[in-house]
Amino acid sequence: MVEFSSKIAGRDIIASGSIVSGSGDDTLYFKIANLELRIIFEATEDKKSEVVAEIADDTSLLLRLKNFTNSLGTYWSAEIGTIQNRRLHIALAIYMASSEKPVRSINYTLSLGEAVDGK
Repeated sequence: MVEFSSKIAGRDIIASGSIVSGSGDDTLYFKIANLELRIIFEATEDKKSEVVAEIADDTSLLLRLKNFTNSLGTYWSAEIGTIQNRRLHIALAIYMASSEKPVRSINYTLSLGEAVDGK
């Protein structure tokens, strides 16, 4: 067996991939160790792109991605928690192919950074 690992900005990549959503699918679910991550795509009248995070409890995070509708792509990244005493980062690049019932290509990378003291 061949060992393989990858890093970005000094962080260990733990998952990376691409998801193509079906027409009108607006919710993604990820389970990373003990963390449950739900991503919901929303359209608002003001058309402003933003991410709103809601913490349900110590192991559940909801990210509302508002107006990620650009066919040329919308990028967002952030630190979203800790896993195994290390900082968890997510990077998303999202491309939308249709507007009435959107079809999206969602590219994601999850990575672990430096250790967090006292957690």
